[in-house]
Amino acid sequence: MEIRLLQTFQAVVQCGSQIKAANLLQYAQSTITLHINQLEENLGIELFERKGKQMVLTEAGRLVKERQIFY
Repeated sequence: MEIRLLQTFQAVVQCGSQIKAANLLQYAQSTITLHINQLEENLGIELFERKGKQMVLTEAGRLVKERQIFY
C-alpha cells in the first residue's frame, strides 16, 4: 500500500470533501477520487459514504482513521 493513498485518506477526513482535499494537497479532484478508490480496493472495504460532495466515514473508515499514525 502506498503512503500517498493514506495521506489522501487523511486529507479527505480532515477536509470532509474530495474537492477541499484536492486543494489542500494540490492534486486534481480526479486524483483524490482515484487514490480513495485504490485504497478501498487494496483494503477490500468501503471507507466513505458519498453524500453529494461530502464524504462521511463508514464504520470501517473510522477504524482505519483510529489506526492512522499520521494524525
